[in-house]
Amino acid sequence: GFVDYDVPSLEEYTQMWTGNKYFYVAEIDERFVGFFISFTDAFLSKVKVDEGVLRDYLLKLPKPFIYAYTLGVAPEFQGKGVAKRFFLKLFGDAAEKGYKTIYCAVVHSPLLNKRSRNLVLGNGFKLIKELEIEGLTFGIYKKELS
Repeated sequence: GFVDYDVPSLEEYTQMWTGNKYFYVAEIDERFVGFFISFTDAFLSKVKVDEGVLRDYLLKLPKPFIYAYTLGVAPEFQGKGVAKRFFLKLFGDAAEKGYKTIYCAVVHSPLLNKRSRNLVLGNGFKLIKELEIEGLTFGIYKKELS
């Protein structure tokens, strides 16, 4: 399911990737394929994303953690393992830096984002809570790294 939201400005996107070790871009033959933005809990507390109930909930969780914020893959590359490789990269980088917990949020209603839910479940995340925010229900998922 898609969520209608204000698209971040260039300044806000710049804030998301400047100094962020968990901002990834995929290219094949110099062609853009996708991106994946995640934040450490410390970085999340500084950037203007998911402000409000969701962000407040996340920042109350035990630290340290990483929040997998958003992922996009060009339509012609969807279903080809790009998102899976993004997650594997995140898991490796996070573990290398000593992070053991990763969270993410998936829209559950009014329209379930099945593709995202299947992606996170397929990557070992477990549903820990549902949050209702302004008429939307988000599933909060957690993955423990070994």
